[in-house]
This record gives sequence, C-alpha cells and structure tokens, in this order.
Amino acid sequence: MTPLQSILRMRLASLWNKALNLRTDSLTKSMIVVFGLGNVIGLGFWVSHACFNYIESFPAFGTALNAKMITTLFFTLFILVVLSTVIVAYATLFLARETDFLFQHPIPPETVLGVKLTEAIAFSSWATLFLCYPVLASFGWLRRAPPIYYFEATVVLMTFLLFAGFTGTAIVLLIAPVVRRLTGRQLLAAGCLLLAFLGWTFLRSFDFWAMDGEKSQLMVLDRFMSRISTMNSPYFPGQWASSAIFAASAGQHGEALFHCATLLANTLIFVPLFAAYARRHYGAEWLAARERPAAIRLLNQDESEAQGTGASEGSRRITRMRPQNPLQALLLKDILIFLRDPAQLSQSLLFVLLMVIYSLSLVRIPTFGGSLQLVVHFANLGAVCMILSSFTSRFIFPLVSLEGRAFWIVGMAPVTRGYIVRQKAFFGLGVSLTLGLSTIAVSNISLQSPPGLFLGAMYSVLCSGVCLTSLATGLGAAYPIFDEDNPARIAVGLGGTLNFFASALCVGFVIGLEALPYLCFGQAPQPVWIYASHFLALAFTLCLAAFCHRLGSQSLLRRDF
Repeated sequence: MTPLQSILRMRLASLWNKALNLRTDSLTKSMIVVFGLGNVIGLGFWVSHACFNYIESFPAFGTALNAKMITTLFFTLFILVVLSTVIVAYATLFLARETDFLFQHPIPPETVLGVKLTEAIAFSSWATLFLCYPVLASFGWLRRAPPIYYFEATVVLMTFLLFAGFTGTAIVLLIAPVVRRLTGRQLLAAGCLLLAFLGWTFLRSFDFWAMDGEKSQLMVLDRFMSRISTMNSPYFPGQWASSAIFAASAGQHGEALFHCATLLANTLIFVPLFAAYARRHYGAEWLAARERPAAIRLLNQDESEAQGTGASEGSRRITRMRPQNPLQALLLKDILIFLRDPAQLSQSLLFVLLMVIYSLSLVRIPTFGGSLQLVVHFANLGAVCMILSSFTSRFIFPLVSLEGRAFWIVGMAPVTRGYIVRQKAFFGLGVSLTLGLSTIAVSNISLQSPPGLFLGAMYSVLCSGVCLTSLATGLGAAYPIFDEDNPARIAVGLGGTLNFFASALCVGFVIGLEALPYLCFGQAPQPVWIYASHFLALAFTLCLAAFCHRLGSQSLLRRDF
C-alpha cells in the first residue's frame, strides 16, 4: 500500500467511525445543515433568476449586461478564492498538527503537500461552490440551455476554483519565507503599505477625481464596465471560464470543451511546479516554520528589545499589565495568544484588507434616489453584515475550541463556565463591532445616505454584530473540537457549518425587520413604524443572545476535563 493510499484509507475510516458514532443531536445537526444548504441553494437560484430576468427585460442592453455580469462573477470569484486560500493555506501547510504527524512517517514530501494542499483548497472554496453554482444554473435556465449544460457548468466552476486555489497556494509558498522572518510590527506595516497601494491603484485606475457634473454617474458605470472588460484577456482564467459557460448555454459543446480544456491545462501546470517545490524546499520550510515559535522567536525577542520593535514588545506590555478581575485576565490571555500566533495575525490582516477593499469600492459611487436608493442601502447593509458573519465564523467560533486539550486549566479557574462563554463573547464583540461599525460608516458616507438611513444602518450593524457574536460563541462552546488546532478545520466542521447557516438566517431576519416599514409603507414611513422595527430587532437580539449564552454555558458545564 502506497503512502497516499494509506492516508486516504485513514480518512475514510475516520469518516466511517464518525458516521457510526452519530448520536441523536449529531444527526439532528446534520439534517439541519442539509436543510440549510438546500435553502441557500434554492434562494440563490431564485434571486439570481429574478435579477437576470429583470435585466433581460431591457432588449437594448440586457443580454450583453448579463454576459458582463457572468464575467464579473468569475473575476470576483478569482480574487475571493485566492484571498481565502492564502488565509487558510499557510496554517494548513506549515502549522497544522496533522502535518507534523504526516512528516513523522516515511511519507514523501510530495504526498504531504498534495494532501494538505487539497485540504486547504477544499476548506477555502467549498462554500463558494454551493453559493455560485445556483447563479450559473439560473443563467442557464434563463437562456433555456440544454440539460447537459448543468453538468458542464459544474465542471467549469470546479476547474476554475481549483485554478484559483492553486494560485493562492503558490502565493503562500512564495511569501512564506518572508512572512515568517517578519516581526509583528513589520507585518502590520507591510499590511498597511499593501492596503495603501491597492487603494491608490483602485482610485487611480477609475480616475474618480476627474468625474464631476451631472454625467459623473454614467461615467463611473461606463468606466467600471470598460475596466472589467479588459479582464477578457485570453491570458485571464475568468475569460476561459465565462466563454465556456456562454458556449455551453448556447449548445455549442465543442467550443465549451475547448475553453474548459484550456482552463484545465493551465491548472495542471501547477502540479509539476508544486511537486518540484515539495522535493526541494517543502521539508526545510516546514521545519523553519515550526522552529520559529519555539527558538527563533526567543532570539527575535532579544533583538526587538534592542530595536524597540516587533510583536514581542506588545506581548511584554500586555504581560506587564496586572488584571483587576478574571474578565481582564482571560481577555489578556486571548490577546496574547493572538499576537503570538503568526498565522492568525496574518489572516486577520488579510480579512481587514478585504473590508478595506469593499469600502474603497464605494468611493464616489453614483448617488441614487427614490426606491433605488433604498435597494442600494439595504444591499450594502447586507453585504457588510455578511462580511461580518464570515469574520465571526472564522475567528470567533473557534475561540473555545482553540483552548485545546489544555481547556481543563481554564475550566479549573475560580469562574463559572458561563463566565468563560461571556468572556469569549465580549472579546469577539469588541473586535467585530469595531470592524463592522467602521465599515458601515465609511460605506454610508460613500453612498451619501441621509441621516435617518445612516443611523438605521449603524443600529442594524450593532444588532447584527451582537447576534453574530452570540451565535459564534454559543455554538462554538456547544460544539467544540478540542483535538483540532487548525481554525479553518474547526470553522468548516459540522458545528461551524451550522453556525454559518444560522448566521446567514440571523442577518436576513434582522435586515428584514429593519426593511419592513419601507416594504409596507413605501419610501417615507412614519417614524413610529421605524421605531417599532428597531424595537423588534433589539428584542430579537437580546433573546438570541440569552439563548446562545445559555446553550454554550450548559454544554460546557456538562463536559468533564
């Protein structure tokens, strides 16, 4: 039996054992996850079909605009999947405990890299596959594509996601030797420089400052679409994927096969490159990454004391602080662990980068009036809340599980288990509300929202932040995985998937409550109805927070350590 066959047999045996050990609550969770996934796919298909059908109703430009939207979709997917893979791949390839286990056995580095690379790409793109396939399916349904189109769209989307995942992994392998040599302050400075460069490039490419006057709105839209059309280069993978989708929807299967084969051929180019990297560099880079937390960090601490720089300086300042109560002590512990984890620190910087890019994308966006202004306002509110949901699912949900097998130390502290859950919630709430409120404020300023809508958006994000943080901490404490040290694996587990769907449902319910007065009474409802919607949103937030806290506390209380 080859090493790869042994690993695959081990994974299959693990899945089979988990299936045999399913209890009633686990089976219920599984059914809820399947039900939630089905609803997400159905809702995505319905919304996408409604949008495509509305645009298609304009015969002058509807067909061309829908085609541009598919091209823009692949361009956006490429950026998001690459960023997501960069976030996940470093910890999976270099810091995961299972990677240590595999290297302790006579397994070739190529096999280890292949297994962990597949795992990283699966973790970073599985949600994208289920969220974007309904869009392609609705596009084919609108164009009355033949039945084989849906199979072809699946192959094209999976190949495209694989190409984007390989690209993100290649970026990680290139920057890993640089990132592990940087101190915390240097990493933060590099992230700020990257943010500044991307923001300057975005604003300069669209030349916003030259757009004044009544025609500025049309100029922004025209220039935006023309810039996106430049991505139709024959060297851009989104062009191959979108061309394959257009050909398949028209029944031109030979042309669709050609474009899909072009995409697949360029994807397979990465395979020998990764194999060569694994044979020559992967083992040494893995050792260097593992040695840094123990030995190299101590050396860098002495250097940073002389230079006055580095993450260790911040760590020493936190260590010198004397907490006045258990809450402060637990908060300082979590902050210290976060600062000492290069993977978490770098991934959080990339997540902040995503929020900054979204905020910059709204600079000088055309101003709208009437009902269209409300549509844009609530669409922006939903986008910010969904970004916040991704943050809480990725960073807040694994907090309890990351205590690991040493949770008994925290469990023996002179505090209740409910106190521990509240501490995690306060820690996550401080971070998530800071990001969410700042992003919604900048986006509403860019949209030139009136004071009423601006304050309503801030209030909605406040309620959504409390709900999302409560869900992440409560479900994270109710379904912890103490034998896993990879946050990405924890976040995509059964409990993490349940949290993802519950967060999406929660965001939709809060925004629905806030939009209810406008849906029922038009663009200018009476203030009493707006205040009533705010009260209902607050009542829902408080009830959900209390339920999640009770769920997590009771679950931890029943556990023995």
